[in-house]
Amino acid sequence: MNNKTLFEILVYSCDQKAFRAAVSAKVDRQVMPYANISSFLNQAVDPAREAELRTQMRDRAIQLQLKDMRYNELVGCIEVHSVFTQLRADLWFTDKKRVVVGSETKCIIRWCGKMLEREYGLGSPLTSREIFENFRRDLKREVERHRRLRRRHIDFAAFDRCGPFVDWHAVLQLKAVTK
Repeated sequence: MNNKTLFEILVYSCDQKAFRAAVSAKVDRQVMPYANISSFLNQAVDPAREAELRTQMRDRAIQLQLKDMRYNELVGCIEVHSVFTQLRADLWFTDKKRVVVGSETKCIIRWCGKMLEREYGLGSPLTSREIFENFRRDLKREVERHRRLRRRHIDFAAFDRCGPFVDWHAVLQLKAVTK
């Protein structure tokens, strides 16, 4: 089968703002009640200076909790690929029943099914850019409808940046064969 993966659109558990809020709440709940600056330094500390040091400790604890990834936990991806004259989008998603932001448990990402399939016939009147825009619009609609993708961050950045410059006619083998 002529199956070419073109893009993988990553799906994260949430966006950066929500992830920072979850990490901040976790630090405030678990670390900060036990942060006694005076006993840590073995000396009395001015209350104004203690508040400053407490803020610095909180910020440091948050930075240690944040992961180096752009958003946070990868929970799936949307694979955009071509099969002859079709563009398809398949969903790969975690096998976890419930995705908890900041969870330490590992998961396996499995194929969940086809999200979108568009056929572009030979000699299609659409330009490469129109093919991309048509597919991107339909993909956005499917993502919004999909129950498991609600409240997730779908990172379309690379797809939106590169997709308009792809020669979709060549990828989908839409150019007429001349003898």
